[in-house]
Amino acid sequence: MSTYTPAALVRAGAPLKVAIDALISESSNRNDESFEVQAKFVATILEIAGYERANERTLDWRSVSFIPSGQYVQKLVQRFCSQLLEQRGSDVEDDDLASLIYHFSATKSRGSLPDPSSPNFLTFCIDEDNAGPLRIRTFPQHNDVGCSKIWEAGAALAEFLIHNSDLVRNKDVVEFGSGVGFTGLVVAGVSRVTSIHMTDYTSATLENLAFNVELQRDWLIARGVEPKSVTLGMLEWESYSENIGDPISAEGKRTWPWSGSFEALTKANLLLAADVVYDPNFIGALVRAVVKFFKLGTGLEGTERTAIFATTYRNRATFSLFENELLQHEIETMYHVLDDVPHVFPLYWTQPREDVRLCTMKLKAKRPC
Repeated sequence: MSTYTPAALVRAGAPLKVAIDALISESSNRNDESFEVQAKFVATILEIAGYERANERTLDWRSVSFIPSGQYVQKLVQRFCSQLLEQRGSDVEDDDLASLIYHFSATKSRGSLPDPSSPNFLTFCIDEDNAGPLRIRTFPQHNDVGCSKIWEAGAALAEFLIHNSDLVRNKDVVEFGSGVGFTGLVVAGVSRVTSIHMTDYTSATLENLAFNVELQRDWLIARGVEPKSVTLGMLEWESYSENIGDPISAEGKRTWPWSGSFEALTKANLLLAADVVYDPNFIGALVRAVVKFFKLGTGLEGTERTAIFATTYRNRATFSLFENELLQHEIETMYHVLDDVPHVFPLYWTQPREDVRLCTMKLKAKRPC
C-alpha cells in the first residue's frame, strides 16, 4: 500500500491511531524535539482546515472549520497528547496546542456520544491539477449504511477506473447503490464519461447523495464536466426487473428523487456497482436487474452492454450465492487483478483491498443454431 501523508490520512478520516502514528513517525524521522512535534501537529490541523494564519499571537480556534469534523479533531488531539506523553514523557509545550485543548473543553463537545446527525467531510486530492479536492459528506454514526461511510469496494472500483479509464470513457453510465456518491463522482470527474446516473433506495441516502453532487458542482466544472451530465434518482431493483415502472407522485408527476432511473438504464451502455452484494435476500433481485439491463436496452445498434462490479468478500456463502445466480442467468464474468492498480485513497481500514473482488460482466452470447 502507498504511504500517505499525515494530512491525507486526517482528511480521509483515518482511524485515530493510524493518523497519530503517521504524524509522530514523520517527526521522529527528522529527530524533532517534542515541542516541534506539537507545533507540526497544530500546523497540520490548520493546513487541512485551509486556515491561513495571520500575525495574531493567539489563535482563535472558533474561526477554524475543522476537517473532517470538530468531533474527530477533538478525539485526535486527545489521542495525540496521550501518545506523546506515553512515548516521549512530554507534557503540552506548544501554546497553540494548549489553546486548542482549552477550546474543546470550553465548547462542551458531546465527545464520544454517538450522534447520527453529526457529519464528517472527507477530502481527497486525486491528482495535481487545479480543480481542488473532492469533498464527501458522510454520517459515521448513522444507521443507514448508504450514508455512513465510503465502502472499501467503492474505493477500489474508483481506483481501478482511474487507471483503466478506457473502460468508461465516452460511456453513458448508471451506478447501482451509489451511497455517498464517491465512486460516481470520481468516475464523472476523472474518467470522461458522457453521462452518469447514480442511484440508491432510501430517502436518507438519496438526500445525502444529492447534497454531495451539489457540493462538488464547482469541482466537476473545473474538470471540464457539464454538471447536467451527472444525475441521480431512486431505484429499487425488484421494481426495475419486474418492469413495474418509476415511482410516481400523487399528482402523477415524477419529482425528485423519482428522476427517471428506468430511462437512464435504457440509455446506458455501462453499469457500475460497488459493495451491493451483502444481503442474501436482495441478491436475486439484484441479478435480475442486471439481466434486464443487458437484455432490454434500446441503445445504439451494435453497442455492447457491460457491467463492472466490485465486491468486498465478507461471507463465503453470500458471495457464492451471487456467483451461482450469475451462472444461472448466463452472465459471464472476468475477474481483474488489482495488484498493479496504484492506491489513491486511504480508505482500507476495515478490510484490505485484497479482499475486494472486481469483475467485468456480460451476457453470454447465444450460439447460432
